[in-house]
Amino acid sequence: MILSTSHNFIFVHVPKTAGTAMTAALEPYGISGTRTKWRRLLRRVPIQEEATKAYFRKHETALDMQRKMGSVAYSGFFKFTVVRNPFDHAVSHYEYLKEFRNPKLAAQFAAMSFADYLRWRETRRGLFVPFFTILPDQAHFIADAAGTSLLVDRVLKFETLADDFGRLCKELGLPDIAMERINPTRAKKAGRALDSYYDEDTFAAVQRIYARDFPLLGYSPVLPKS
Repeated sequence: MILSTSHNFIFVHVPKTAGTAMTAALEPYGISGTRTKWRRLLRRVPIQEEATKAYFRKHETALDMQRKMGSVAYSGFFKFTVVRNPFDHAVSHYEYLKEFRNPKLAAQFAAMSFADYLRWRETRRGLFVPFFTILPDQAHFIADAAGTSLLVDRVLKFETLADDFGRLCKELGLPDIAMERINPTRAKKAGRALDSYYDEDTFAAVQRIYARDFPLLGYSPVLPKS
């Protein structure tokens, strides 16, 4: 995530939505110096801190940021995020896990079918399984405690990101920023159609996993055409 006091914004980083490229583009305008061991320890303490001092993780949720800095301070920033079609998000995450930083887990996911991977995400796991491998829906990162409303002011779409980001930069008073593609998923076969991953069971599994995303983020629960 990126918090900027110079341009008064918070970028909430939802995994696998071009967030790495967004972070690289916005990082020059964000505050720095908060990621110390002491601040990391204070993050776990249920006390409010000034936004400019608090430690926030790369994929900190909007709700946790609101709780840490307080509702009044949080509301003073313009909050935005990037999301993508849930059917595409699931495929992107599946392919990315084949390149996971833990070689043992990467090999494990490389041996899984897409259906196996979805069952993995739907199965309760122990405490020591990396959070990123059991990723919740996208709403988890931007919704309120009830899971029914968004805690961001603007939702940019992965599918129209260049145009959405260009408009946002103008509104925030940022210069024209060329956003490079960073951290692409190499495991995904070029040209493979999205619908080739889906059958009746995998389609139903994604509808379950991302049940909140469809209405909250404005996506149709129908598989998009490749």
